[in-house]
Amino acid sequence: YAGDSQFGRKNFFSRVGLYKGNPFKYEVTKFLYATSSSPLPAAFIFKSLSSECWHKESNWIGYIAVACDEGKAALGRRDILTAWLRNEQVLDEVERLLGVYDAEDEEASKTITSHTIG
Repeated sequence: YAGDSQFGRKNFFSRVGLYKGNPFKYEVTKFLYATSSSPLPAAFIFKSLSSECWHKESNWIGYIAVACDEGKAALGRRDILTAWLRNEQVLDEVERLLGVYDAEDEEASKTITSHTIG
């Protein structure tokens, strides 16, 4: 899984154990990746040795998820959850999702978790 998520979008939260005893259900809408043209130590950018790998120069940095209907019922609102190493790609996707639920006249909230390298 060098540079990629170990689990797919469809089963991400069940595979990481989020659903065990938890009524909050989310669906990953987008995985986030970053690339770097700067020379970095190997500890920061993992490169796959596979010749079939599609992401030779990118690394998985997080995800954006939205509460599914079951999660919305448990929370009382539609929640947009992000976990990432901050960049503009994430902010654009969060704004897109908020627009979707605003257009449906649905109460929505944002939960944002970020980290930095350094």
